[in-house]
Order: sequence, then C-alpha cells, then structure tokens
Amino acid sequence: MYSAFTNIPTRPRISPAQAWRLIQYNVESAQVIELSVNDYGSAIQKVSGMGLVGGIIYDALIVRAAEKSRADHVLTFNEKHYRPICPSDGSLLLIP
Repeated sequence: MYSAFTNIPTRPRISPAQAWRLIQYNVESAQVIELSVNDYGSAIQKVSGMGLVGGIIYDALIVRAAEKSRADHVLTFNEKHYRPICPSDGSLLLIP
C-alpha cells in the first residue's frame, strides 16, 4: 500500500506521512494473513511458469493471500497485472 500510495501519479503527490495515515486508517480493521514458505514457493512457481518477471511477484502474493483467506475479491485498478495470475474463471478479480 505504501508503495502504491507514494507512487500514484497525482497532483499533489501523496507524501510519505500522508501514506502512513492512509494505511493506518484503511488497515485498522484488516485481518493479517500470514504466508508460509510454501505459499511463497507456490507464487514464485506460478509466475515463473508463466514467464512473468519483476514486481508481479508482489501481486501474486496478494492473490495467494486472498485465496488463503477465502476473500470474495481482489480489488485493483491494475487489471493488466492481475488478470493473468488470478483464477481463470475471473471470480476473484474485481475492477472498479
């Protein structure tokens, strides 16, 4: 979240202090999902098997946490990254 908030190309930009406040406000009631070594291995195997590189691994870890927690949806503006790594039926992905 911090990376996303501080990299959003808005004017004015979100400052680090503002990002921290947004995270505190938005994560206040969130459930923390711990990922195991096997979860990390599964995510890496998935993206490597698809020939994907770089930061998409973080998106894959988010998808893994959503699956593990049985979340209804992953909400994202970044359909390009999430479409290939979400379940093929599209049930998990929610694009606003």
